Amino acid sequence: MMAQSLKVMISSRCDSKIPFSEGEVSLTDLRRELKTLIESKSLFDEKPLFSVWINDEDAAAAAADEASWEHCLRQAEESEIFVCLYNGEAGWSATAGGIGICHAELERALCMGRLKVVLIEIPEPNEKCRGAEQTRNEHFQEFVHTQGLFRGSTVSTKAEAIRRIEQSIQEQVIRLTRRGKFASKRDSYDRGEALNWSRLSFAARKAAIETIMKDYFIANGATLTSSNHVIYEWQSKKLSFILSAIPGSLAVGAAKELVGRPQLNDHIFSEPLEVNDSIGPIHVIACHKGVTETQAISILGFPDAVVIKSGFGVYVADNIQKCQLVFLEGCRDSATTRQNVQLFFEWLTLSGEAQEMIDRACARTKIIAEIKRHA
Repeated sequence: MMAQSLKVMISSRCDSKIPFSEGEVSLTDLRRELKTLIESKSLFDEKPLFSVWINDEDAAAAAADEASWEHCLRQAEESEIFVCLYNGEAGWSATAGGIGICHAELERALCMGRLKVVLIEIPEPNEKCRGAEQTRNEHFQEFVHTQGLFRGSTVSTKAEAIRRIEQSIQEQVIRLTRRGKFASKRDSYDRGEALNWSRLSFAARKAAIETIMKDYFIANGATLTSSNHVIYEWQSKKLSFILSAIPGSLAVGAAKELVGRPQLNDHIFSEPLEVNDSIGPIHVIACHKGVTETQAISILGFPDAVVIKSGFGVYVADNIQKCQLVFLEGCRDSATTRQNVQLFFEWLTLSGEAQEMIDRACARTKIIAEIKRHA
């Protein structure tokens, strides 16, 4: 049975005009030409080696509905090779104040594995945007510049763009063949800082993971009120986060017991919450190894709960007592720990769960204030 072709996704704005040196070129026309060219390639004169997905459905962008949004993200997730034609434009958004579709597609592709992502920088359009579109573009540009994806200079001609893309796809095929599609999702942990963390005792590893989390929040403007408690202003709310770490497998009692059920002590943070005019707390628990939904529910201690598995790990929330626990999985070194915190906040934004989390935090603040008053 013949193997299926490799799926390539080309991501960019649909209707932008790119000012190449030979004149303006429509991104729609460029992507269609690339699709035809790439799909014409074959191996040993057999079936086409690639199938290319591009979103030229202008109606989808106009409708900007959730179905179109999720369809695009699914294509980004399922692609073996993801090509981003980057000119700083984030594209349309499914919600007011949300990120653009190009931003979301790139983020989803990166979550599935950096190894499959190719970014080609093309000239910015001459026409400038304003308002919400400009804000989305700025967020996208900030995101891209933190990812270290730039390879080579900005292409200046259409021919150069096509040549660079062909070369990049060829390199990706060789790279992915050597390592395998699924091996690209996570790096090896048998060397470098990950190896050093594996050599640490439970106590030392727990401290190392918690330090990285605190550094991440502080770097993003959070205030440290105690050894493991930060106040972080996000979406115009001061959120209280309690940071802890499970330094081994959750199947190992000695590792899990170092955290226990931290939400049972929320009432001791009632006074800091009031002093800082913040809401919560929300527990962020970084796990050195993996975490399952069952393990997360076990720590929450209440089975009838909101349980969501995503790229960062598992989010659980008790809609009665309003406890919220965020489990970050695979925090093997400082990079994966920071990335998981970032993925959690990006998931909140993309999923629409942010307001639900804030509402639960507001309610939890009132509950623990009453517990404190009667304690």
